[in-house]
Amino acid sequence: MAEIRRRNRINEGIPAEVRETAPLREPMRMCQEDMEDFFHYLEKRRRGDGTLEAYQRTLASLYEWLPEEKMISRPVLIRWKKETVSRGYAVRTVNAKISAINSFLEYKDRRDLQLHPVFAPKKDITPELSRTEYLRLLKTAKLMRRERTYFLIKTICCTGVRVQQLSQVTVEAVRAGTAIMTGQCRNQILHIPPILQEELLAYAERQGICSGPIFVTRNGSPIKRPNISESIRRLCRDAQVPEEKGNPRCLLKLYQMTYRNIESGVAALIEQAYEKILEKEQLEAGWEDDGA
Repeated sequence: MAEIRRRNRINEGIPAEVRETAPLREPMRMCQEDMEDFFHYLEKRRRGDGTLEAYQRTLASLYEWLPEEKMISRPVLIRWKKETVSRGYAVRTVNAKISAINSFLEYKDRRDLQLHPVFAPKKDITPELSRTEYLRLLKTAKLMRRERTYFLIKTICCTGVRVQQLSQVTVEAVRAGTAIMTGQCRNQILHIPPILQEELLAYAERQGICSGPIFVTRNGSPIKRPNISESIRRLCRDAQVPEEKGNPRCLLKLYQMTYRNIESGVAALIEQAYEKILEKEQLEAGWEDDGA
């Protein structure tokens, strides 16, 4: 134990990216009991419910991903990180997962296994999906009878819902037309346009979904982000839309840009209307210096 503490003190001054290539120590077995102890430790330190739930999801996912022996080593964790990045998660999401794992490793006194975060390239700009391309995706999905992909794309582009909130798009919420979306930072109200509301309820009825989340797998569990991204990319290939635009981030960006353009247009109309009012009032009561 003293030797481990000595090595950890040394490691504290070494950047994480260097530690990933440092000499290997013995692997560590990951077990459910250690995870539960870690979660109790977080509760005692008054970590927020959102943080605790995120850590629980990440560690449970890592535990499920590990081979049967459940041994953690640096090569194993680096492979996990590469696979996670390849699934299309946002850099911020990947780094949040890494942070959760690093916290667990620190609790277990295994800083030598910690990962360094993923850094986005400086020119990592999300490509813009045009509304013409968006409509082409919908038409192709309809033509090829890919109903779930059709409604996933349409729901994100029409409401701005995030992938991690899709499980909160329930039959009850669609029927009401609004839903309170909970998240780690803040809650927000999701408005479901009447046209989409009608379509989603009809889709749920065809799928035999009477209550609960609308976007689920065949066994009824919420659909996961990698599956969503893959289905959209596959549709992009068939619709002749650039494949790099086939991800939830581009769909969300389309919603945000469309909304901003509408707001900008409305603001311009308001300003023009106000100027007309001022011009009319100027004609009726403006000060005219006629030299009198």
